[in-house]
Amino acid sequence: MSLMHEILIYIYDLIRYAHNMYDFHTMYSFMHGLGLYG
Repeated sequence: MSLMHEILIYIYDLIRYAHNMYDFHTMYSFMHGLGLYG
């Protein structure tokens, strides 16, 4: 496996992780707005 390939996979994982955290935050904010949380 080439270095470039490993770097691309690493960046892809970072983006996917950040996207999941963003979705979780959005979902939490939405439910908080509805009064389901806190």
